[in-house]
Amino acid sequence: MQRSMVRDGLIAALDIGTSKVCCLIARVDSRGGMRIVGRGFHRAKGMKNGGITNLSEVENSIRSAVDLAEQSVGEKLKSVLVSITSPSIQSQTIEAEIQLSPYPIGNSDVNKLLTRALGQFSTEDEAVIHRIPINYSIDGDDNKVDPRGMTGETLGVRLNIITTNSTSVRNINSVVERSLLEVSGMVASPYASGLSCLVDDEKELGCTLIDIGAGTTGIAVFMNGQLEYADVLPVGGNHITNDIAFALTTTVTHAEKLKNLYGCAFPSPHDEKEILNVPLVGENEDTGSFQIKKSDLIGIIVPRVEEIFELVKKRLDSEGLYNIPSRRVVLTGGSSQLQGIREAAAFVLDRQVRIGRPYNITNLPEGMDGPAFSTAAGILRYAMNSQPKERNIATEKKTEKFGRIGKWFLQSF
Repeated sequence: MQRSMVRDGLIAALDIGTSKVCCLIARVDSRGGMRIVGRGFHRAKGMKNGGITNLSEVENSIRSAVDLAEQSVGEKLKSVLVSITSPSIQSQTIEAEIQLSPYPIGNSDVNKLLTRALGQFSTEDEAVIHRIPINYSIDGDDNKVDPRGMTGETLGVRLNIITTNSTSVRNINSVVERSLLEVSGMVASPYASGLSCLVDDEKELGCTLIDIGAGTTGIAVFMNGQLEYADVLPVGGNHITNDIAFALTTTVTHAEKLKNLYGCAFPSPHDEKEILNVPLVGENEDTGSFQIKKSDLIGIIVPRVEEIFELVKKRLDSEGLYNIPSRRVVLTGGSSQLQGIREAAAFVLDRQVRIGRPYNITNLPEGMDGPAFSTAAGILRYAMNSQPKERNIATEKKTEKFGRIGKWFLQSF
């Protein structure tokens, strides 16, 4: 576990999303257990599609969420572990191999191998969030989790390096520091959500997690217990809301209400029979409204939902990950609560689909144990499970400098 993540037995997670900012505080006991002791969330302002558009507004949202969490626990936070949801997140797999001596594999061999893998990676304008050894191989024999102590002639590694635009990292660091906090680390939001929602068998056998938030849709593919791929698409639930507002010439607020109360991502014959009142923009709600069939609303929602899943399918196919042996998909995120979205995903992706929520975080407050809080809960799980080899370096002062990255590898084993 990263020492910088835990202060006096406390872990603080800060999820800065497009629609909300959530802060969870957990206390770690002497046995390594974790208990939620503080929580707070606030409507996010100054965010769009996972990126910061107004530092002052985001700062105010962070301060409000953190203040609520601090009041719950009765302590002031000094640092937080932050999610990053930028569509600039990319996942790249690098392979490398070295010759071994006749002696058992040690730390120096692993360091040499990882440094060689890094030598094949360019970090121009990119900040490294995670570098995760997917698996090691000895003499071509794959699926070695930890090769140390074993012997062979060659040692290989498949390394998953997750990056994002360095500007996104600087902006997040800046807004958190303006909130009088330090960033102890960053976690790619799809990765965090996967750690929160997926059971061990799903991660081991293979599973695609799709985290549909307000402004982005995150993708995380797990196989053999490791994160194989991560990505973020710049489309989410807000796009559905905006489609409704535009098509029906109503306010965004009323469009969101229509989506949440009557929206569905999978049409039904009964939709023709239900009539809905729609207030017009600029009109009095009592006098300036008109009526539509529920099927008209569904007809606006379905194409956008199908587009989201088609984009996910296309992205997975381009990476050679659509036809993985397991046909399991888990949906999470606030927009995964849209009625019928599970059926829509199964139809477009031709996969078994379930809705995921934080399952391995005990003592989550009521109302914060649903899909909308998967990322925040997953940040805590990451902090608890993270080993040095999985640590992120996005908050290093000179992340974009290759020399610092190489040094980090040498210090991590």
